[in-house]
Amino acid sequence: MLSGSSRNTRRARANASRCPRFTPPRCSSWPTSRYGDIFLLATPLHSQDFVDVGDGVLTNNRRLVTKNMWFNGTALSAQARRALENERVTVVAHESGVIHALYEDASIAPAAYQRFEDRLRAFLKTKLTEEVLGNFIRHSTNLQKCFQVRWNVRGNDRYLAVERALEYEFGSSFRLTDSTRDRLMAEIESDQFEPRPLPSRIVLNDIERFVKENKIDIARPGDAQRLKDRFASDCLNAEIAIESLIRFCRTDPRLPDGRAKRFAPPQAPLGIEVGMGREEIVARLEALRALNSFADMAFYAYRDLNRTAPEPFVKAALERNPVSVAGCGAMDLAAVEARLAAMPDESIYDGPGRLAQPDEVWNYGRGDGAEKALLLGNILCARESDGALEIRVDQAEAVLTFGGTTRVFTSTKGLRKQTWSWPAART
Repeated sequence: MLSGSSRNTRRARANASRCPRFTPPRCSSWPTSRYGDIFLLATPLHSQDFVDVGDGVLTNNRRLVTKNMWFNGTALSAQARRALENERVTVVAHESGVIHALYEDASIAPAAYQRFEDRLRAFLKTKLTEEVLGNFIRHSTNLQKCFQVRWNVRGNDRYLAVERALEYEFGSSFRLTDSTRDRLMAEIESDQFEPRPLPSRIVLNDIERFVKENKIDIARPGDAQRLKDRFASDCLNAEIAIESLIRFCRTDPRLPDGRAKRFAPPQAPLGIEVGMGREEIVARLEALRALNSFADMAFYAYRDLNRTAPEPFVKAALERNPVSVAGCGAMDLAAVEARLAAMPDESIYDGPGRLAQPDEVWNYGRGDGAEKALLLGNILCARESDGALEIRVDQAEAVLTFGGTTRVFTSTKGLRKQTWSWPAART
């Protein structure tokens, strides 16, 4: 017989955490991936990576989800499922190219995209087993009030509300829905059980046995109907419950339709491999710029003005940097120049040629002279839209001319000699 102190300790432990304990698999046991196994996918609100290794892995900047985790019904997996369950995938990117829901042309290799579709759909689908059924109930908090667990306590059948049993998973390594159920139930005090079945609740054990013995396939209408009959209860709508179960076991991602796209001829492969160093990757991309448009655009995204034409960078600087303009809104020009002069002459980006945009300089409060010249040019053009801006840069300085006035900024970015000009009327 447990003492009152022991009972309280176990109850406190059961409620101490709101997530079941998760032990991640050892990285050394994972299959090795190649760069070509990685697919980036974006929805309107989320971005994720699908890595085609083993059964597949979904990642984003906060979590890594295996196929087993996708169907385990925990709060973590529920968060990971949101994007693909509720949003359309607008773009899929791969080393061979991209496909976008809105554009007719696609550059991704058709075979690579077909592989991605097949593998992702397989990742998002599982067979119904008694464990998956239990995980669905864990996932569906609104249905838990309709289920109970039968358990033998000292030779007699006793009953416990499912939501109460699931509380004991918190802070424990044992689960109600897998082979460790007996150890989880052993942690629950006998006075938590009821001697008779709870009214209007379905006995989870009976549904599990039915699924196992009848090898229920919810993709077959007949099996789905049989399962609905077993789910019949005053507590829930069996039709809605089974539809929810089907969606839990089989997510149908809304992907760009490859059949409606016009695929471009293949470009030279990027050939980036796991284990390549940074300089190796940069050199590889540099060698491919004339053969692969994505390799070429990488240097524009990198903002290296020694390797790219300046027009896209300057256009973005003067049209898409409102923060610095608003920040200087109440200052006269002399105060703006004094503010720039007081900033440290240090870019947020290392290395020659790489420049920050005006709002980055303003937000971080520091910048190279060439970056400061562009920030001042952004403010001048915003205040006098009919003025013409010219900034001449070289390895040592940036010379800004606007409205007949010239200002000189010292630069250590080692920029090749070039001129950034902007017309009198911005469009």
